[in-house]
Amino acid sequence: MIGLVFSNVLRNKRRSFLTVLGILIGVAAIISLVSISLGIAERSTSMLSSFQSMYVMKSSSIMPSMSTLDISYQNKLKSIPGVKVVTPEIWGNAQNIGGVDTQSNQLARFIFVIGIDPVTSNNYDIAPYYTVMKGRKLTANDRKSVVIGSQIADQYNLFVGTTMMINGITYQVVGIYETKVKSPMFNVVIVTIDEARILFNFNDNTVTNFAVLPINPMGMRDLKDRINERYNGVLEAMNMQDASDATAGFLGSLNLALWVVSGIAGFVGGIGVMNTMLMSVMERIQEFGVLKAIGWRNRDVFVMIILEGFVLGIVGALIGIIFGNFVSNLAVSFTNIPSKIDIQLIGQATLFAVTLSLVGSSYPAYKASRMSPVEAVTKR
Repeated sequence: MIGLVFSNVLRNKRRSFLTVLGILIGVAAIISLVSISLGIAERSTSMLSSFQSMYVMKSSSIMPSMSTLDISYQNKLKSIPGVKVVTPEIWGNAQNIGGVDTQSNQLARFIFVIGIDPVTSNNYDIAPYYTVMKGRKLTANDRKSVVIGSQIADQYNLFVGTTMMINGITYQVVGIYETKVKSPMFNVVIVTIDEARILFNFNDNTVTNFAVLPINPMGMRDLKDRINERYNGVLEAMNMQDASDATAGFLGSLNLALWVVSGIAGFVGGIGVMNTMLMSVMERIQEFGVLKAIGWRNRDVFVMIILEGFVLGIVGALIGIIFGNFVSNLAVSFTNIPSKIDIQLIGQATLFAVTLSLVGSSYPAYKASRMSPVEAVTKR
């Protein structure tokens, strides 16, 4: 039977090719889109878990750049038990990087400019973006100086000693940091907080948020609850576990949406399988009659048609996985967006293709198996 199955699949190569094409498009969509979603999730979680501090910002603010706080909260937060360091920050998005409007540059849209207080943050790696690998950290005496991420340095061909322009102001690069996890969503330019006030028009008594370093990193969640309880409705403390959970929730929804989109493409492929198998059955009616006349049972005919659909599904899945992997790697090369293709994703995509092909071939298989030998042989 197996030899007959392959012979039937290859009998009409053009039709089989179009059927495989429909399946592989669905599989390739799953592999390429979902792998990017999984890659972003993994790198975001890894990146956020490397933070040893928490952020305190205005209550109900989505992110630091949308918050404004009075600088007086710095001393108030220092007085809370369990707090080791409190350093003010000013976050913002530059409107212009290197003379290029950020709205016209995909990479620049993700670049944050963060003003830090070199005095309070100098001896602590408050965040992974301030672990300088080349050059030096900022000092309180720095003017028109920046520390940039290695991704920004590569994108704009910058190195220690060169200059870059932010919002029309020229800054000298004094240091380059290397994050543990590269991500296009976390490109940061570090300036002193005084320079950030100039860039974003903040007065001397206003900041966007405070980075708070706990005495005991294991007690970060308790410290967060303590701050939120004391300043309920005024301040909100967020540790990176909260951000990681929120990110995971968002990416989970994105992952589901990508499966739906891929499923639609796969559904079209399933209709193609059904159409191909149904046409094949109609063309081979007399053949089925002969097979039944020589002793084939209804079940044998049903299994043969199902196996033909299964072969088309497996071939479509294999080619789709290869093509999807190619598209995913292409996206990584051109955009630096992370992707993750693992055995589980490959298994899910293969199962999707096989299920699609089996469902699509079940009705034609049933129709072929129910024909009587006499009717099949005599039908023209």
